[in-house]
Amino acid sequence: MRMIFLLILVLSLIISQLMPDILAEENTVIATISVGDAPRGIAFDSANNRMYVTNWDDDTVSVINTATNGVIETISVGDAPYGMAFDFANNRLYIANAFDNTISVINTATNAVDATIAAGTNPVGIAFDSANDRLYVTNYNQGIITVIDTDDNTIITTISVGGAGSFPQHIAFDSANNRMYVTEWKGHEVSVINTATNAVDATISAGTNPVGIAFDSANDRMYVSISSDDVVKVINTATNVVDATISVGNSPREMAFDSANNRMYVSNLSDDTVSVINTATNVVDATISVGDKPRGIAFDSANNRMYVVNNGDDTVSVIDIAPVAEETKETKKSGSCYDCEAPKLTKVEVHITSQNPETQRISKSSEIWNFEQDSPLPMFGDTITPIVADPGDEVEIILELTDNRTLERVYDSGTYTNFLTKPNDMNTFYANNFDEYGKVSTTYYEWHQTGEDLVYDYSNTVQWSEPDITIQESGEFVKGGTAENLDGLVGTFTISFKMKFLEPMKTSEVWVQATDRSGNFFKVSLPLTLKITGNEPLLFDSKVNQKVLSFFDESMLFELVSDWNGSSKDVSELTAVLGIPDEQLPSWVTNLAMWVSEDKITLVDMIVSIEHLINN
Repeated sequence: MRMIFLLILVLSLIISQLMPDILAEENTVIATISVGDAPRGIAFDSANNRMYVTNWDDDTVSVINTATNGVIETISVGDAPYGMAFDFANNRLYIANAFDNTISVINTATNAVDATIAAGTNPVGIAFDSANDRLYVTNYNQGIITVIDTDDNTIITTISVGGAGSFPQHIAFDSANNRMYVTEWKGHEVSVINTATNAVDATISAGTNPVGIAFDSANDRMYVSISSDDVVKVINTATNVVDATISVGNSPREMAFDSANNRMYVSNLSDDTVSVINTATNVVDATISVGDKPRGIAFDSANNRMYVVNNGDDTVSVIDIAPVAEETKETKKSGSCYDCEAPKLTKVEVHITSQNPETQRISKSSEIWNFEQDSPLPMFGDTITPIVADPGDEVEIILELTDNRTLERVYDSGTYTNFLTKPNDMNTFYANNFDEYGKVSTTYYEWHQTGEDLVYDYSNTVQWSEPDITIQESGEFVKGGTAENLDGLVGTFTISFKMKFLEPMKTSEVWVQATDRSGNFFKVSLPLTLKITGNEPLLFDSKVNQKVLSFFDESMLFELVSDWNGSSKDVSELTAVLGIPDEQLPSWVTNLAMWVSEDKITLVDMIVSIEHLINN
C-alpha cells in the first residue's frame, strides 16, 4: 500500500513539471525563470520558439527555450542593452545598447553577434519596418530617431521628435498604415512618423511621462502607458486622436498585445503587477501579481503565454493565458460591462464679472442651460447665444455632470476656446483640440484627477485660475429627483473654469469635455459663442477721478457712421456706442468718428480728443 502511495506521489510531481498547462488557471504565474542582472527588455522569436531577454547591468542577452522555460544560452552584447526588434525574414535580432551608442546584430540561427552598428547617442527603443527593411531607433538624450538601412547597416537619416529634452523612449510600428509611433518621456507626447517620407506627420498630447507603446493590430489602435498618471491611453490610428483612457496599476511601463484573445497586458513597475485590458471594451479584466519591478513584456503566441521581465529580482514571470470564455464574449458584445457610459452634462452656467464696473461696463451677467438626460450627449438645438465681455472681465464656465457610476470616477475635464487656424509657431504638443471646422483651440484648461493639470494659452489672452470642484453624492434617493446610478448613488459633479481675459478675442466657440476612469467621454461645443471686444482702457494717475471711454465694438461704430446724415441723432448714437450716453458733446465730434472711418485720423486720436472734452 505504501509503495502505491509513493508511486502516485512521484507521478504527480512528474506531471506537474512536464505539464504545467494542465494545472494552470487563467492568468496565473506558472513559472519563474532566473536570468541576468537587471533585465529590461524581452522579445519573442516565433520562428524558433524562444524568448530573448536584455540584461541591463551585465551587458548580456538571455535566451529562453519556451518549451522548457529554461535559459539555454547567454550572449554578450554592448553596454546597457535594452530594446529589441526582429527581422524574421533574415533571422536577425537587433539590440539597442544605451551606453555605448550601438546596435548589436544577433544571428538567431547561431545566436552569435554578426555585426555592431553605430546608432547615435543613447539608443533605447527600436522597431523594424519590414516593408522597407529599416530600423528606427530612439536616441534618448538627443531627442531624435535614427533610421538605419538593414541591407548595409548604414544610417539613412535622423528625425527630430521634440528635440533635446523630449527624451524619446519606446517606438512601435503601425503595419497597417506604415507609420512609427514614438513615446516622449519628457515631451509628454507621441510623435507619428510617416515611414515613406521619414517626416513627423502628427504629434499627439499623451499625458505625463508616456513610456510603453504597443499596436493592437485587430482594431488598428495604439496603446500608450502614461507612467505618472497610472493610465493607458488608446489612440485611434485612423484619426490620431485619443479615444479612451484606462486606469491601470502604479507606474505602468511596457505592454504586449495578446492577438489570440484581443487583450493588452501592461506591466506596472511600482506595484509589481500586470493589468489585463480587454481591447473590445477597454476595461481592465484582471490584475496579476508578478515579480519585483516588472518592465518588459512579450507574448508567446505558440503556447498562449505572456512573459514578464522583473527588473528588481532578475527573473522572468511566465503567465498562462486561458482563452476568453464564449459566454464572456457574448456578454461583452451585448454591451453589459461595469462602466459603458460617458459622464452626462446636466447643466452649464456662464457668469461674467467685470473688474471695473465704474467704466460703465456690465458688472455681472449670467446664462444658464439645463439639458435632458435621455441621450448619451447633451442636445442643444439650433439656438446659439452670443456672449460678449471686455478685457479685464472674468468669465466663469460651470459644468454640472452626472454618471452611471460613482462620480469619484470622473477622471478629467476641460474647457477649450479661441479656435484659430493653427499658427505656424504653435507648439504641436498643444495643438490637438479641434472644432468641427478643423481650427485648433489656442486657449484651454484641462483638469486631471491625478497628475498635473494642462494649461495652455498661445497669445497670452487669458489668465486661468485653478478650477473649483464639488462632488455632492449620497445613497439617499429623493422622490421626484435624479434617478440613482448603478452604484446606488445620487448626486452631481460640478467643476468651475475661470478665465480672466487680458486681451480682445474674436468670436469663438467654447468646447467642453469630461472623461471617466473607464475611458468613456464626451466632447461637445456649447450652445454659445464668446467674444472679447475693444481695447484696453486708458488709465491716468491723478488725484481726481478721470472719465475714460467704455470699451466699445469698433465694427458697430463704423456701421453707424455709414448711416449718419448730420442730425443731432448722430451725436446721441455716438455717445451710446462709446458708453457715455449722459455726456453732452458738440455736434462736430461726429466728424472725428467719420475721419476714423476714412483713415484720416486714428482711433486713438478720437479717443484722446473726446476724453479731453469730457474731463475739461
